[in-house]
Amino acid sequence: MGVDSFSYKLVLVVHIVAVVVAFGIPLSRTQDRQARRMADIALYSVPVWGMALVGLSDKEIKFSEAWVSVSFLLWIVIVGVTHALVAPTRDRLEEATDTDRPALIQRLRIGTGFNNVVWVVVVGLMVWKPGH
Repeated sequence: MGVDSFSYKLVLVVHIVAVVVAFGIPLSRTQDRQARRMADIALYSVPVWGMALVGLSDKEIKFSEAWVSVSFLLWIVIVGVTHALVAPTRDRLEEATDTDRPALIQRLRIGTGFNNVVWVVVVGLMVWKPGH
């Protein structure tokens, strides 16, 4: 197959769309639970599509390459920050009193801001593929 095949390019498009949905919906600060659920599903699908791309690349891309391994590691960090900080803070914010809201909003900004920076690093790794 290889990186020039239709299958590879189709999975690449799905992979990129999953990242955009996982990254974009939280940026919209929507309170819609269904939209947030869609972002969560997209977040968990990102490495699945990434692994499919490695498999479809006909060994042109390998899991042992640093940019692939670091990208997976950073994805795990994003999921950890999402579960440990962003999601619980977002849930608490829905029922917070006016007194608690500023601190929770600040905490949510820190978590989402951190994740946004990490996403940008991952995109940079995907574009430049250091060591490839």
